[in-house]
Amino acid sequence: MQGHYSVLFVCTGNSARSILAEAITNHRGEGLDSEARSQAA
Repeated sequence: MQGHYSVLFVCTGNSARSILAEAITNHRGEGLDSEARSQAA
């Protein structure tokens, strides 16, 4: 599937969770046909 995806992770309880979710998503998105970008806030 080709396309562009943006994901924003927001965690109100523990800021480290959103940063970890961003890192995991970026790592798993490497090598896909789609362009994926994630950010933590």
